[in-house]
Amino acid sequence: MLNKFIINLILLFSYFSLLSPGLLAQEQTPAEYTGVKKGLRPEKRKFGVEIASGGWEFFQRVNVEDPADNSSEEQLSLESSFYDLRVNYPKVIEPEKLFLLQGLNFRQQSLHFSGWDSMIPGQPPNELYSLGYSIYLRDILSKENNLSWFFRSNFSGNFKSITLRAVRMTAGGVYNFSSDSGWTWGAGASIQQGFKIPALLPVFSLKFSSTADKQTSSPWRFSLLLPVSAQLWYKYSESLELGVNARLAGEEYYIGGSGKSFNRLSYSAATAGPAVIFRPGEDVSLTLETGVVFFHRLTLLEGTDKVRAWDFKPGWSINTAFSLSI
Repeated sequence: MLNKFIINLILLFSYFSLLSPGLLAQEQTPAEYTGVKKGLRPEKRKFGVEIASGGWEFFQRVNVEDPADNSSEEQLSLESSFYDLRVNYPKVIEPEKLFLLQGLNFRQQSLHFSGWDSMIPGQPPNELYSLGYSIYLRDILSKENNLSWFFRSNFSGNFKSITLRAVRMTAGGVYNFSSDSGWTWGAGASIQQGFKIPALLPVFSLKFSSTADKQTSSPWRFSLLLPVSAQLWYKYSESLELGVNARLAGEEYYIGGSGKSFNRLSYSAATAGPAVIFRPGEDVSLTLETGVVFFHRLTLLEGTDKVRAWDFKPGWSINTAFSLSI
């Protein structure tokens, strides 16, 4: 019974991880856009959103966890890395009412296997790509209430086969309530369509941030976006923030080409550890994260049928990123 519960929990984590690219756009958008002229950058108060960002993430080589007895899986190990580039275009549609953020994202994931199971025909998938377009819309209903809508469509695969089967879409909405104390609560839902049967999933968010116009400002800020991320930051100085992050991320790819017994690959990883943000300038930030990878799963599928799945032992990861904001 316990093993069945753990398996179901892992499957749920894997599914939720695929939602994170669409949901995490909410974390980089401000709660207020007062005094902003239509379609223009404000004169004194910035948008507070990223217009360009990039990064590199590396996952330590780890062995498969609990391989079957007398199985070649005990020799299987995986090392992975990501390169990510994103550009965003923010625009005020209606002052103090509607804010739009459009984004383009490109990601390359490299998988380096050792001891690839010879029972699976074909070469292992090494280089995978994802190209996506996202829309984020915030409708400010009042000083305390707003609605956030997000949509993301991405093409994910090895680019050897250009097909609509490689297209996946995520959409959802969150209702947010803000208090004068700096806390913001949110609840909503997200739906994903593409490789799997569409499913409606709940989304919950909780944030705390202190603004400069308050008489007592706090150096702490907090962000929780269930079920995919949690962040706690301490503002040590104007140019340095220290924090702790936990996040669940993943991607699903369509694998084109012949000679393989699978045509889809699902990758999920959950990490937690310390992080540092350094701001050499007002609009530029550099981020360094490291931590423990406590959930690491890779699944091969043919259509909706699972061919093989591996859970890997805990390891460590390092993530570096830069961003440019306006």
